[in-house]
Amino acid sequence: MCSPVERIKQIHLAGFHDKGAFLLDAHNQPVDEQVWQVLASFIDKHGVISSMIEL
Repeated sequence: MCSPVERIKQIHLAGFHDKGAFLLDAHNQPVDEQVWQVLASFIDKHGVISSMIEL
């Protein structure tokens, strides 16, 4: 059986709007530095995976 991480085939990166209680995916915003940090942390822990930057 696959672990949840093994099921990830591609990571999509996009900007967002902070709505307080949640973050709203927004392709009209640049990818936030925190998102890049999360991706870097993921890669450090699990290795490189196909990624797409959505603008």
